[in-house]
Amino acid sequence: MKNIFTLFLLLVSLSSLSAQIEKGDWFLGGTAGINNINSGAGSLGVTIFSAAPMAGYMLSNRFGVGANIDVTFFRYEGGNYNASLALSPFARYYFNGTGKARFFGQAQVGIQTNLEKGVDSNLSTLRWGGGIGLDYFLNDHVAIEGSLGYQIERYLETDISPAIDGFNTFSTNIGVIAFF
Repeated sequence: MKNIFTLFLLLVSLSSLSAQIEKGDWFLGGTAGINNINSGAGSLGVTIFSAAPMAGYMLSNRFGVGANIDVTFFRYEGGNYNASLALSPFARYYFNGTGKARFFGQAQVGIQTNLEKGVDSNLSTLRWGGGIGLDYFLNDHVAIEGSLGYQIERYLETDISPAIDGFNTFSTNIGVIAFF
């Protein structure tokens, strides 16, 4: 019984710890996720894997800006594996200023280049979107991050396909972020 009481006190004391995100902090991290995309015409559905390292700077105790590089691998219905690379600046706002669990909203815009097999030129898209997430702090500087997002991508070249002008993406991601 004594061990259970000691464990309970330890858990209560750890849950009251408060990680500090402050103006002037830099952050580095990254997420990985499995996403589902579909075209507006409904004729194309693909499951993709993505990894997105990121870096940023806190302009205030709750507001930060940064950029991520998205590396995505996917497979079309024809069976060819493809990859894309994107640079996306973002803005992030933390809704609560204290506690181990910090909820945030994030908006981003960027350019993506698709490197498709068998295609002479690269396909590029303009992408924008947003999401919500949670940083759960393991200590004062490191957190596990989870997020849900929605993103719109539109081809910059209009003659790619008359039926498909871009994609809408729902995403779930998990990763790690460090503040220093």
